[in-house]
Amino acid sequence: MLSDKDILERMKESIMNKDLGEISGLSISPYYPQKLGSVSYDLTTRVEYQNRGVKRLVTEETINMPRDLVGIVCSRSRLAMRGLFASFSSLVDPGYRGKLTFLVWCPEEPNKNYDESDLFQIMFFKVGEVNVTYNEKPNATAMDRPGFNQTTGSPPTTDVKGEKNPNV
Repeated sequence: MLSDKDILERMKESIMNKDLGEISGLSISPYYPQKLGSVSYDLTTRVEYQNRGVKRLVTEETINMPRDLVGIVCSRSRLAMRGLFASFSSLVDPGYRGKLTFLVWCPEEPNKNYDESDLFQIMFFKVGEVNVTYNEKPNATAMDRPGFNQTTGSPPTTDVKGEKNPNV
């Protein structure tokens, strides 16, 4: 498990590939120093969608995972203390780049108002280097692929192997 010192060191080592607009290495953007704990980073979430008491939350941060790290997302204890339940994938694969999403609901009071900005944290673990990262999988979505512009929704100009994308 990476410590706060390890996380900061790994983030400083990240390199920006200016040609592809990509970051290699661990990146949390935007990064808020006060959210770094001794072995985790507290994620900032906002409501993306709400229906019938269920809220879909998305992180403000974009996470970039290198080939040799895996992220484990946990709910913070305040989630349970507020009477909330959450559904999310706790594993952030090596090579993943993007925002994280969560479904949260309160079965007792579906219309309950609560602060949803501080319910989750991520921890980082070193793993052996993988052969195929999340972005290299054939079923990775366009948003997951290198070169995808999350702001404009523009597809990547290259496929997962770096060859020209025939669909652009």
